[in-house]
Amino acid sequence: PPMTEGAHHGPHHRPQGRCTGRHRPHHRPARSRHDSVAASVDGHRRQLPRSMATGKTYRGVNLLLLGIYADLAGYSSPWWGTYKQISAQGGQVRKGEKAVTVVLYSTFDKDEVNSSGETVTKSVPFLRSFAVFNACQADSLPAKFTEAPALPGTELERLDHAETIAAAYIAEGPSFSHGGDRAYYTPATDSVRIPALESFTSAEGYYSTLFHELTHSTGHTSRLDREGVRGEGHAFGSTTYAAEELVAEMGAAMLCAIVGIEQTETIPASAAYIANWLTALRNDKKLILTASKLAQRAVDLIAPPEALTAKSTEELAA
Repeated sequence: PPMTEGAHHGPHHRPQGRCTGRHRPHHRPARSRHDSVAASVDGHRRQLPRSMATGKTYRGVNLLLLGIYADLAGYSSPWWGTYKQISAQGGQVRKGEKAVTVVLYSTFDKDEVNSSGETVTKSVPFLRSFAVFNACQADSLPAKFTEAPALPGTELERLDHAETIAAAYIAEGPSFSHGGDRAYYTPATDSVRIPALESFTSAEGYYSTLFHELTHSTGHTSRLDREGVRGEGHAFGSTTYAAEELVAEMGAAMLCAIVGIEQTETIPASAAYIANWLTALRNDKKLILTASKLAQRAVDLIAPPEALTAKSTEELAA
């Protein structure tokens, strides 16, 4: 179908990634969605960035930022903690090491008097930031924090995990097809189309692109009903368009991290893509956090959180 870039109710598309033909995608009948996803990610859970304080994996923008930072820095441990948390474990952060900022998003109840003179309780959101270090930046920590976890399976098996998650979502979600030389999602027909795997120069690029378009599809009116997907007249490059592209790219990066796909190759393109849309958003930090929250909801729909980890009452940037 013809591509249109001028309005958001036309196809959403992304520049093509890079891929090899080592792993041919296959769309097989899905088992129970929960069982399929749980089986595919169980071995990968320990690879995700985890908090020393809670033992849980990070979510939202924290998952994205810590995962990318660890890949770029070459950290082999998934564990992160504040200076105080590392000290409590008997460790010592080495002099000169740089921390990474993570954020905690939560709410508290506040009583207010409304226009009718009645006292009502409102949920007020708040945001706190913390400086954390990777276990590889400290000495004398217990071995469980510093030993590099074994990769779960071969590269081919990890790519199959990505295919399992995608297939389970597609089985109950948008229509999907291969073809052409561009990747896009069309809200009007609720359909995703991307080039064949052989068109890419790496399997990682293929799945990063697939996850980007599937994230767009979660915004359909029958699913999460995001403004950036359902709205009409949002011109290419507008704030709404830019925010939706940011959501899709963040979602793709989070999903790649969840399934254990090596992102070293895709990070430069992904970072450049995100930076481009952040410019359109004028680096509005509030919009960035909003986009990460929407991206996490999209990821939870594609890879249900009950298959990954128990949901915390206080979620990190979710």
